Amino acid sequence: MPVQIVRPSKFFRSSVGDLTPNNAGQLKVLLERAMPPAFTDDLDAFCKAAAATEDLCSLVYFNDMPVGAVVCAKEVDPKNVPVVVSNKKANSAQQPSNPPHKIVIQALCVLEPYRTLGLATRLIESVVERTNEKTESIKVVKMDGSDDAAVTAIFSKTGFSQQDGAWVNTLNK
Repeated sequence: MPVQIVRPSKFFRSSVGDLTPNNAGQLKVLLERAMPPAFTDDLDAFCKAAAATEDLCSLVYFNDMPVGAVVCAKEVDPKNVPVVVSNKKANSAQQPSNPPHKIVIQALCVLEPYRTLGLATRLIESVVERTNEKTESIKVVKMDGSDDAAVTAIFSKTGFSQQDGAWVNTLNK
């Protein structure tokens, strides 16, 4: 059965929302439907881990229905992790600062009928907006089962370039 492409009417709503433990099940369904079968061995564990890093993961909604997602992780170079110094007199420890880090996009998906509506671009832009002055770059792990022309168009449009076979957006340098 051919996939029916959604043609938005003059009036439609799209929005990006946070991933929370309450909607992690929606993430699982989206990944099952939009990603290749070999995407992850343990999808339950992947979704649980994504929900734990909810500030880096988002869902995109089309007329209040979740139709896409982006899952990211923070990658910190061990050399940049600050040492926590304790003050024995005050019996408290200094809070470690936010070390320089990279954001890694582990999954980006939009259900097939909702592609070409700019929803993946909105997801990527939401990741870029969530970065801070300590974020060095955003890197895409790999994009399996995707149309190379569509991937190139989306990442080029959002400021990414190919470096060593991966899509990278260098920030704050």
